[in-house]
Amino acid sequence: MSGEKLCKEALAVLRLRLPTAKAARLVFYDEGSAPKGTDGDGPGYCRSTKRMFVIGVKREKCHNCMLEALIHEYAHARAWGSGQAASYDHDGHWGIELGRVYQEFTGMS
Repeated sequence: MSGEKLCKEALAVLRLRLPTAKAARLVFYDEGSAPKGTDGDGPGYCRSTKRMFVIGVKREKCHNCMLEALIHEYAHARAWGSGQAASYDHDGHWGIELGRVYQEFTGMS
């Protein structure tokens, strides 16, 4: 199974079990082609628009790396959707959401 397919299936499960406040759209990008204003060298990004969260995951040979990027970015969407300003990164609120998403993904909840 490709990394993209794996991420799409994981996102479908996360949408059902841990929904975000707005729709979450998943996009994939190659090295150096991330949109301006995102960390183009990083494994992923999350942007908040008026209607949705756009979660970008960089295509990699390592499928587990792609899944980890999705989990990380989905936690941002969950944190920002609960009223936290989208300008905050990696604080305690995001850490709680990361734990929730990770537990749901691994079935350890």
